[in-house]
Amino acid sequence: MIAWLDFPYPPTTNKLYASIYRGGKMLRVPTSELRAFKEEANRWAVLHSVTVVRTKKEIQKWYEKNYAIQLEIFLSLPYSKLFNKDGVAKSYDASNRIKALEDC
Repeated sequence: MIAWLDFPYPPTTNKLYASIYRGGKMLRVPTSELRAFKEEANRWAVLHSVTVVRTKKEIQKWYEKNYAIQLEIFLSLPYSKLFNKDGVAKSYDASNRIKALEDC
């Protein structure tokens, strides 16, 4: 198992792309939230380059042995994402954060 415990927290799927119209056509463009997340993820990768290289090498070994690769994503959520200021649980859709991680 490979774990990246302090990877940046991704934006929700709803905040990944915006629709703009240019020349009468609708285009989907990355939002500022997605761009900021990608920049933070890239900074993380530079700071943790040894971990990234080790991970790539390990996964390459698995592919060479024809092993199946299973991706499991666990999000460690800050208290403020799960509970309001009165300690009441908020409604939260954690799977709404997975897309940005998979595309990163």
